[in-house]
Amino acid sequence: MRVKGEQVGHVTTAEYGSQMLSLGGVRHLTGGSKKEGVVTCETLLTLCNKGAVEMSVDGGAALTLQAGQPPVINGTAEERMRVGCGSATIGIFAKQWQGHADEVIVVDDHITGVLTEHQAGRFLDMRPAGIRVRGRKSTPAATSRSPIPAPAGAARTSGIRWRSSRRSIRRRPGRACGC
Repeated sequence: MRVKGEQVGHVTTAEYGSQMLSLGGVRHLTGGSKKEGVVTCETLLTLCNKGAVEMSVDGGAALTLQAGQPPVINGTAEERMRVGCGSATIGIFAKQWQGHADEVIVVDDHITGVLTEHQAGRFLDMRPAGIRVRGRKSTPAATSRSPIPAPAGAARTSGIRWRSSRRSIRRRPGRACGC
Protein backbone atom coordinates (compact mmCIF):
# COMPACT_ATOMS: atom_id res chain seq x y z
CA MET A 1 0.00 0.00 0.00
CA ARG A 2 1.42 3.35 -1.05
CA VAL A 3 0.40 6.93 -0.33
CA LYS A 4 2.31 9.71 -2.14
CA GLY A 5 4.74 7.04 -3.32
CA GLU A 6 5.63 5.90 0.21
CA GLN A 7 4.84 2.46 1.59
CA VAL A 8 2.34 2.76 4.47
CA GLY A 9 1.13 -0.84 4.77
CA HIS A 10 0.31 -4.01 2.91
CA VAL A 11 -2.60 -6.14 1.68
CA THR A 12 -3.09 -9.16 3.93
CA THR A 13 -5.27 -12.27 3.94
CA ALA A 14 -8.93 -12.15 3.02
CA GLU A 15 -11.54 -12.17 5.79
CA TYR A 16 -15.31 -12.37 5.23
CA GLY A 17 -14.88 -12.22 1.46
CA SER A 18 -12.81 -9.01 1.43
CA GLN A 19 -9.10 -8.35 1.26
CA MET A 20 -7.85 -6.73 4.44
CA LEU A 21 -5.35 -3.88 4.63
CA SER A 22 -2.73 -3.54 7.32
CA LEU A 23 -1.70 0.10 7.66
CA GLY A 24 0.98 1.67 9.84
CA GLY A 25 3.08 -0.17 12.37
CA VAL A 26 6.56 0.40 13.73
CA ARG A 27 8.29 -0.60 10.51
CA HIS A 28 6.51 2.12 8.51
CA LEU A 29 6.44 4.78 11.20
CA THR A 30 10.06 4.57 12.38
CA GLY A 31 11.87 1.83 10.47
CA GLY A 32 11.99 3.40 7.01
CA SER A 33 12.87 6.85 5.79
CA LYS A 34 11.71 9.97 7.58
CA LYS A 35 9.34 10.73 4.67
CA GLU A 36 7.80 7.23 4.94
CA GLY A 37 7.16 7.75 8.66
CA VAL A 38 5.60 11.19 8.13
CA VAL A 39 3.35 9.99 5.28
CA THR A 40 2.30 6.93 7.31
CA CYS A 41 1.45 9.08 10.32
CA GLU A 42 -0.46 11.61 8.17
CA THR A 43 -2.38 8.76 6.51
CA LEU A 44 -3.43 7.24 9.83
CA LEU A 45 -4.41 10.61 11.30
CA THR A 46 -6.44 11.50 8.21
CA LEU A 47 -8.29 8.17 8.33
CA CYS A 48 -8.91 8.48 12.09
CA ASN A 49 -10.36 11.97 11.54
CA LYS A 50 -12.72 10.59 8.85
CA GLY A 51 -10.79 12.17 5.99
CA ALA A 52 -10.33 10.57 2.57
CA VAL A 53 -6.96 9.06 1.61
CA GLU A 54 -5.90 8.01 -1.89
CA MET A 55 -3.76 4.87 -1.94
CA SER A 56 -2.40 2.46 -4.49
CA VAL A 57 -1.45 -1.19 -4.42
CA ASP A 58 1.85 -2.01 -6.12
CA GLY A 59 0.86 -3.58 -9.43
CA GLY A 60 -2.82 -3.36 -8.51
CA ALA A 61 -5.74 -1.06 -7.83
CA ALA A 62 -6.03 2.59 -6.88
CA LEU A 63 -8.13 3.11 -3.74
CA THR A 64 -9.79 6.00 -1.96
CA LEU A 65 -10.59 5.14 1.64
CA GLN A 66 -12.60 7.14 4.18
CA ALA A 67 -14.17 6.12 7.48
CA GLY A 68 -17.93 5.75 7.20
CA GLN A 69 -17.86 5.60 3.39
CA PRO A 70 -17.59 2.66 1.00
CA PRO A 71 -14.15 2.21 -0.54
CA VAL A 72 -13.65 3.59 -4.05
CA ILE A 73 -11.68 1.08 -6.11
CA ASN A 74 -10.34 2.24 -9.49
CA GLY A 75 -12.91 5.05 -9.49
CA THR A 76 -15.93 2.84 -8.68
CA ALA A 77 -17.56 3.00 -5.24
CA GLU A 78 -18.40 -0.37 -3.74
CA GLU A 79 -22.14 -0.87 -3.36
CA ARG A 80 -22.26 -4.05 -1.30
CA MET A 81 -19.98 -4.90 1.58
CA ARG A 82 -20.02 -7.93 3.83
CA VAL A 83 -20.09 -7.14 7.55
CA GLY A 84 -18.98 -10.57 8.70
CA CYS A 85 -20.23 -14.14 8.88
CA GLY A 86 -23.79 -14.78 10.05
CA SER A 87 -22.71 -15.21 13.65
CA ALA A 88 -20.65 -12.01 13.71
CA THR A 89 -23.52 -10.08 12.14
CA ILE A 90 -25.96 -11.37 14.78
CA GLY A 91 -23.52 -10.40 17.53
CA ILE A 92 -23.06 -6.89 16.14
CA PHE A 93 -26.72 -6.04 15.54
CA ALA A 94 -28.65 -8.12 18.14
CA LYS A 95 -29.49 -5.21 20.40
CA GLN A 96 -30.83 -3.12 17.48
CA TRP A 97 -33.09 -5.99 16.35
CA GLN A 98 -34.48 -6.67 19.82
CA GLY A 99 -38.12 -5.60 19.98
CA HIS A 100 -38.39 -5.22 16.19
CA ALA A 101 -38.32 -8.87 15.14
CA ASP A 102 -39.18 -12.18 16.78
CA GLU A 103 -36.35 -13.89 14.88
CA VAL A 104 -33.52 -12.85 12.59
CA ILE A 105 -31.68 -15.35 10.41
CA VAL A 106 -28.52 -14.23 8.64
CA VAL A 107 -27.88 -16.72 5.85
CA ASP A 108 -24.23 -16.95 4.93
CA ASP A 109 -22.15 -19.35 2.86
CA HIS A 110 -19.86 -19.90 5.84
CA ILE A 111 -21.72 -19.60 9.17
CA THR A 112 -25.46 -18.96 9.43
CA GLY A 113 -26.61 -16.89 12.40
CA VAL A 114 -29.93 -17.40 14.20
CA LEU A 115 -30.65 -14.58 16.66
CA THR A 116 -32.59 -16.47 19.36
CA GLU A 117 -30.06 -19.32 19.34
CA HIS A 118 -27.01 -17.04 19.35
CA GLN A 119 -25.28 -16.12 22.58
CA ALA A 120 -26.24 -12.46 21.99
CA GLY A 121 -29.94 -13.38 21.71
CA ARG A 122 -29.74 -15.44 24.87
CA PHE A 123 -28.03 -12.57 26.68
CA LEU A 124 -31.00 -10.36 25.70
CA ASP A 125 -33.41 -13.08 26.97
CA MET A 126 -34.98 -13.51 23.53
CA ARG A 127 -37.37 -16.45 23.31
CA PRO A 128 -37.16 -18.98 20.46
CA ALA A 129 -39.52 -18.10 17.61
CA GLY A 130 -40.00 -21.75 16.59
CA ILE A 131 -38.14 -21.42 13.28
CA ARG A 132 -35.59 -24.19 12.82
CA VAL A 133 -32.75 -23.80 10.35
CA ARG A 134 -30.52 -26.52 8.97
CA GLY A 135 -26.91 -25.82 8.13
CA ARG A 136 -23.70 -24.83 9.83
CA LYS A 137 -24.43 -22.51 12.74
CA SER A 138 -22.09 -20.97 15.25
CA THR A 139 -24.19 -22.14 18.19
CA PRO A 140 -25.11 -25.79 17.58
CA ALA A 141 -25.59 -26.49 21.30
CA ALA A 142 -28.12 -23.68 21.53
CA THR A 143 -30.65 -25.43 19.28
CA SER A 144 -31.89 -27.65 22.09
CA ARG A 145 -32.04 -24.75 24.57
CA SER A 146 -31.25 -27.26 27.30
CA PRO A 147 -28.99 -26.19 30.15
CA ILE A 148 -25.34 -27.10 29.95
CA PRO A 149 -24.59 -29.45 32.83
CA ALA A 150 -22.00 -27.96 35.14
CA PRO A 151 -19.77 -30.11 37.34
CA ALA A 152 -20.78 -30.54 40.97
CA GLY A 153 -19.98 -27.50 43.04
CA ALA A 154 -19.64 -25.19 40.02
CA ALA A 155 -22.09 -22.45 39.15
CA ARG A 156 -23.67 -22.60 35.71
CA THR A 157 -23.08 -19.60 33.46
CA SER A 158 -24.81 -19.17 30.10
CA GLY A 159 -22.56 -19.90 27.14
CA ILE A 160 -19.84 -21.64 29.14
CA ARG A 161 -18.57 -25.12 28.38
CA TRP A 162 -17.01 -26.90 31.33
CA ARG A 163 -13.76 -28.84 31.38
CA SER A 164 -12.47 -30.52 34.49
CA SER A 165 -8.99 -31.54 35.54
CA ARG A 166 -7.64 -33.33 38.60
CA ARG A 167 -6.78 -30.14 40.48
CA SER A 168 -9.67 -27.83 39.73
CA ILE A 169 -12.61 -27.05 37.54
CA ARG A 170 -11.78 -24.59 34.80
CA ARG A 171 -14.24 -22.91 32.51
CA ARG A 172 -13.64 -22.35 28.84
CA PRO A 173 -15.74 -19.59 27.26
CA GLY A 174 -17.80 -20.56 24.21
CA ARG A 175 -16.73 -19.10 20.89
CA ALA A 176 -18.44 -15.85 19.97
CA CYS A 177 -18.06 -16.78 16.32
CA GLY A 178 -17.75 -20.23 14.80
CA CYS A 179 -15.27 -19.02 12.16
